[in-house]
Amino acid sequence: MAEENFKRRCGRWGEERAAQLLERKGLKILHRNWRHGHGEIDLVAQDGELTVFVEVRVRRSRALVSGFQSLTKKKRETLGRTALAFLEKFPATTFYRWDVVEFRLVDPQFRRYEALHYENVPLLEDGENNLSSLSL
Repeated sequence: MAEENFKRRCGRWGEERAAQLLERKGLKILHRNWRHGHGEIDLVAQDGELTVFVEVRVRRSRALVSGFQSLTKKKRETLGRTALAFLEKFPATTFYRWDVVEFRLVDPQFRRYEALHYENVPLLEDGENNLSSLSL
């Protein structure tokens, strides 16, 4: 139970910090926790003409796998299907990219951390972000 509460706190904390980080970089946050079916996109932002889908990962600094590397094939496909639903709901969105914001916690009280922002990451196995291979 305590670990589950810690994970929820991490998620909320990370999403708030990621939004602040992206806003400082000039992006506009459009949606937080955009959901479709079983999928959720942590943040949807705008960077000029681009819609930016953002996955936020928070890990302890001693974790064996980074937050970026922890995105499994199943998670990536779920994110892709959720983005596809977003694009269908908001058809004016034509150009998009995927970013990952990762926080590595140095201490569990969130006082010290390292923030990493990976821009335009390949979401799908083929190294592309072409969602046409997915179906809702």
